Amino acid sequence: MTAPGERLLAAWPWGRVASSEGAEPGSAVVVTTIVALPGADLEGALGLVRRWQGHVDPVVPALISGAVSADSLTVRHAALSGSTVSELVGAFGALTEAQCAALFFDLIAGLRRCHAARLVVGRLDASALFVCPPGLDGVAALRCQGAGMPLLVAACRGGVGRSGSEGQRALLGPADAVAPEVSAGRLPAMTSDVWSLAATMIHTLLGAPPFAADDGELLLHAQRQGLAPAIARQLERVAPSLAPLLGQALSPTPLLRAGALASLEQACRDLGGDRVSVLGDRGPWVVGSPLMALGAYATATPYGDRFALRPAFAVAATADALPDGVVDRARLDAALRQLDVQRALSQRANVRKERTGLKAAVVVLTAAIAAAIVWFGTRPRPESRTAPGVAPAALRLKRAARPRPVRSIPLFRKGDGPANP
Repeated sequence: MTAPGERLLAAWPWGRVASSEGAEPGSAVVVTTIVALPGADLEGALGLVRRWQGHVDPVVPALISGAVSADSLTVRHAALSGSTVSELVGAFGALTEAQCAALFFDLIAGLRRCHAARLVVGRLDASALFVCPPGLDGVAALRCQGAGMPLLVAACRGGVGRSGSEGQRALLGPADAVAPEVSAGRLPAMTSDVWSLAATMIHTLLGAPPFAADDGELLLHAQRQGLAPAIARQLERVAPSLAPLLGQALSPTPLLRAGALASLEQACRDLGGDRVSVLGDRGPWVVGSPLMALGAYATATPYGDRFALRPAFAVAATADALPDGVVDRARLDAALRQLDVQRALSQRANVRKERTGLKAAVVVLTAAIAAAIVWFGTRPRPESRTAPGVAPAALRLKRAARPRPVRSIPLFRKGDGPANP
């Protein structure tokens, strides 16, 4: 249950998210309650909260406090406002290379500082990065909401939830922005932060995510193969300076991403020149900034307003405070989603059956070919066969007798010849 003065925003299998008013006028606080499983290391999770409290960075909202109860961990951190990167790209379109460098420079530098402190952000997709609202000075162009939450949930529950579930997407973001090793079941790490950041930067440069597939297994397979050749050529055309570095950061092998973050920071600095330092001191909306064209698309939308359409299980938890029509609509949406899930599972089962039948046919055909080869190789040769009542020697072909040597006939008689006329 939420405390007095808090407004429930969403509920997930791992916990719930609420909002409350901040200490300063107009500010808000996000209250995240994580329900711990039996045997969870709550003290270790609280230690990670304290590490985030001691890490003050302009690209990460301040973590205000953390408290542990018998079966939960409650974290309070500042709520961000403004447009997200996905909303900005949806309204404005694809960004130029200079705009992308100016927008992400502060975030890349802040991410390097987090990694230097051995802190993993865990989520860097386009819907978790908030653009600085217009009129604010001294604020980074991009800031990340919910930094560190995936590992806090993992510490309390032993993981980040079932793969592809709503709860996991709430922690890690859309599957197209999650590193392949994290989608395969590993916990987020610094190398997965680099992968997610690169995927989001490519999203802003191309206007769409670099990986897209309806099926989770197909999406994971595409991510493990790297950028498609057509996407790589398009990226080289629109961002020749950043394309090779983003390709390295998107490597399916985590070890190959080493050094990509520092190289991206330097490349963004070179593209922005002196304007990058100006953006860091005065905010992105300054005269001469390549981001000025985006200012008309940046808003100051409060963080809590993004949860107006709650998940079905969150609506059911607070049905007494909502009109009947909203509850009925939520139940209908939940039923439709369940139907879609069942249809997808049925299609996947049919595909697996077809694959199994094809594999069995290939095995049978291979065995038949192998048996035929063995049979032809071991059967007796024709000359070794014997007919009834015929000796083997009689079947052999008789060789022709050798021709007798022709006796030479002398051309001259003895005593005759050219020397004796």
